[in-house]
Amino acid sequence: RHDSINQFTDRIIRMDGTDSTTIADDIRFGMENKLQTKRKSRRVKGALRRVDILSYSQFINYSIHNQSFGGNESRFTDWEHRGEMRPYDWLVMSTDVIYNFPRKQTREVSTEISLETERVNFVLLYGESKDINEVGGDREIVVTDLEVKLNERWTLGSYVRYDFQDEDPIDEWEVRAIRALHDFLLTFGYNVRLAPTNSKKRSHNKEIYLVFTMKEFPLLTLESGNRARFVRPRVG
Repeated sequence: RHDSINQFTDRIIRMDGTDSTTIADDIRFGMENKLQTKRKSRRVKGALRRVDILSYSQFINYSIHNQSFGGNESRFTDWEHRGEMRPYDWLVMSTDVIYNFPRKQTREVSTEISLETERVNFVLLYGESKDINEVGGDREIVVTDLEVKLNERWTLGSYVRYDFQDEDPIDEWEVRAIRALHDFLLTFGYNVRLAPTNSKKRSHNKEIYLVFTMKEFPLLTLESGNRARFVRPRVG
């Protein structure tokens, strides 16, 4: 179930897609198929672990008494598909597609390739989304993130996000270095990103950032400055 404060569109100005939603009860049906095998564990010598070589899942959402349909109706909304392939321990390829029944069009498509070896970590993501609420505009982005381990102490990395719907397609980029200390990881780098503005002339925010991360507790960090927020997928 999801709610929104905007049940009276004539009283509140709709600013984005969140404001256009109302109260609704959703039922979600799902199905998943997997092709599995066993491979040698990289952590425990001689042990075998289960691996999903191929997996395909789909989910369909049914919304009950949704006021945003204009008549308190019930209908199917989104039909989601996800396919994933792991041909090797160090490689994952996945695709996600969301089809919207009320609009009769594909709402989101994303494809991701993740490569992780002892020295190189690389992620390539392509995403395309349609603005079905007609408030935010369509988007088409490409994200790349690369880290190369030079030795036991130093790792170099870079990040770039392209938004092809903007006049300036490079939405954000950064370069960084990671230094392994005794109990901490020190990450420092230079980040450049487009600043939100209402004027036609786009400006850039430029920052140098520092991040201290505990090795035993990676969720505990001490940060200064802004860095790219990108969650790396798990490989393996």
